Amino acid sequence: MAEKTVLLSTKEPKGRQEVAETLKQIAEKIAGGKLTLKSGSDNVALDMPEQLILEVKVSDKPKKTKGMQHELEIEIKWYDEDMPGGTLELE
Repeated sequence: MAEKTVLLSTKEPKGRQEVAETLKQIAEKIAGGKLTLKSGSDNVALDMPEQLILEVKVSDKPKKTKGMQHELEIEIKWYDEDMPGGTLELE
């Protein structure tokens, strides 16, 4: 089984409004079919297929120093096979 290759990863504190605005921008790009993410010198351009897998998970984890940590994960997945291909034409 092949290992996962991380192409870009970022983690930074942001205010609630900033997070909401970032998610709105990501949603608009996904709806348009193309999403480019940049962080420092890392740059990942994605072509988004029509069919995606949306996974949402909410969890709590107790932390020794800060108390309960709450987490909302939103994952979007797809497979290469779901990418639109060229239409076969016969002449």
